[in-house]
Amino acid sequence: MKMITVFFRYDDYSSRSNTDLEVKYISAFKEAGFCCLFGIIPFAVARDAEDTGSQELLALPSEKAALL
Repeated sequence: MKMITVFFRYDDYSSRSNTDLEVKYISAFKEAGFCCLFGIIPFAVARDAEDTGSQELLALPSEKAALL
């Protein structure tokens, strides 16, 4: 029997991403006993990622770090 390996990756986990949705994802993976790889943005721009002008940086809040 051939074994298939599946990887789950959640990108762009940051101060601007949807925490309520992420809590649901993390809970679902934990309940199912699955692992998920998170692509974390430790400092996100305050406005628009495509804006090349100077922007305030928003650090990942300690509450979101603790969720991981």
